[in-house]
Amino acid sequence: YKQPGIADNDIRRSNVPNIRIGHRYEVLCEELRLLKVAYHSRQEEDTTEDSF
Repeated sequence: YKQPGIADNDIRRSNVPNIRIGHRYEVLCEELRLLKVAYHSRQEEDTTEDSF
C-alpha cells in the first residue's frame, strides 16, 4: 500500500479489483486537481481585489 493506484494493490488483501482501484485513483487525482485550480483561482481574485 505504499505506491499510488494499482501498482501496489494486492487483491487478496484488499478484496478490491485493480479496475476499481484505478478508477478511485483517477477520481482522486481529478478532485485534487480541481481543488488546486480553485485554490489558485481564489488566490488570484484576492490579489486582484487588494489592488483596487
